[in-house]
Amino acid sequence: MFHPSRAPLFAGVAAVAVLAASAAVAETGRLPEPQLLRHIDLSPFADSALYYRAHAQFGDLNNDGHPRDFIRFVNSNRMQAFAYDGADSVELLWEYEAPIDLPTPSNRYFFKYLIWDVDLDGETEIVGGFATDTGQVEMRVLDAATGAVERSLAMPIDNPWLSSPARALRLKVFIGNLRGLDTPQDIVLVEERASNGDIWVFDADLNVLWDTLGDHDEKKTIYTHYPWLYDVDADGRDEIIGNWVLDDDGSRLARLTPWPWHAEDHYWDHIDIAMVDDFLPERTGLELLYSHEWLQAAMVDARTFEPIWRLPHTHADVMLYAAGEYDLDNPGQELVVFDPDSETSLILDVNGNVLAETEELRRGFNIDWDGDRSVDELFNARRGAIIDVMAGIEMRVRDAYRDHANDQQAEGMRLYMHALDIVGDYREEVVAFDENEMLIFGAAGDAPADLPSPWTDPAYRQAIANMTTDNHTDRLPRVDWRTIGLDY
Repeated sequence: MFHPSRAPLFAGVAAVAVLAASAAVAETGRLPEPQLLRHIDLSPFADSALYYRAHAQFGDLNNDGHPRDFIRFVNSNRMQAFAYDGADSVELLWEYEAPIDLPTPSNRYFFKYLIWDVDLDGETEIVGGFATDTGQVEMRVLDAATGAVERSLAMPIDNPWLSSPARALRLKVFIGNLRGLDTPQDIVLVEERASNGDIWVFDADLNVLWDTLGDHDEKKTIYTHYPWLYDVDADGRDEIIGNWVLDDDGSRLARLTPWPWHAEDHYWDHIDIAMVDDFLPERTGLELLYSHEWLQAAMVDARTFEPIWRLPHTHADVMLYAAGEYDLDNPGQELVVFDPDSETSLILDVNGNVLAETEELRRGFNIDWDGDRSVDELFNARRGAIIDVMAGIEMRVRDAYRDHANDQQAEGMRLYMHALDIVGDYREEVVAFDENEMLIFGAAGDAPADLPSPWTDPAYRQAIANMTTDNHTDRLPRVDWRTIGLDY
């Protein structure tokens, strides 16, 4: 465990607060309890067995100006697109079935599709990898309202052939701005199988701008689970952060891999999470926070990559979970880091000093559950949990799901939840899908303010388009709630 007496980084910390933790919904601290707002029956649209281990993405599919529609999909096996009216009704717009038999997907990692107006024609597209009967995956841009294929490109990627978590194909598509355009239009694909894989960047017409196919010496170790997209050098163009930081043109800027590993090709050589922000306002420029698989969490200068501080490591997952405004009594943001030695979570200030220690919290992203944007809540999609970080309290919306679901998710199906503003209140709701229903939970009680929907903010729209709610929960880029609707 990281104690000030054992780690020079933490020298000068006079005391470490120990927080009580509870998973009971009744002990929610300041958090309003979850209330079932909507319960949508999806069973008329497909046999429940077809959507075992289904996943979802959200956006405006029918171009009516309301970004509350959704697709549900089982990797590249099948997909259904629904328009949702925000109340109790959904309309099936179209559906897709793979032309060949594919295995049941992994219960740990899923595909990720992109819902975005990639060509700026005023109508939404769906972009991602689809199975073909040739045995190869095809990148496609679909008309979101009809499912019609607008553009396609054959990829040197085999259709998934196994359901093993270690070898199942993972294809994830994100939107970024690597060309410095007025609106993000660059499609980023991450392919991963058995901890190997590549990155491709496309324009809206699926022209390949660059890829990493020629960047390997002999092996093809994964670059990253996700492409963390941030403009690290303030030139108006995103870079991609993984074990390498790749410039907007794909050239290598820096390797974040610890130097003793450089001659190796470890499967764990990748970044599990990265974020860029002005964490240290007294410094010039931005800082990059990241957590390296099986090693450590660190902060470096986002432009030069010079180290600022680095946590001690024990060859286990010293994982950075999140950063946000969790403690108003502490100036600046706070960080949540998992300590594998003690299996506890540490709350750090932005200088790496320990503020508090609590039972293990979970990785997630910041949401606005209660409508108070001065303090962040942490949302973990895998556990369906909303976390009051400084109170050390985890409120499980999953428990509310169990109370209200008509049929519990099948054995062996992980129930991943999703957080977004889908009903219409400016607060975010939590959406749960099982094989045949959709349940939407919101905070009980009235919202404390009257604010516009966060969907009015471009950063929020991009974060939802890039939201991942599988084994690694994240939204890209980070949403700073103090800049959306309120000026703290």
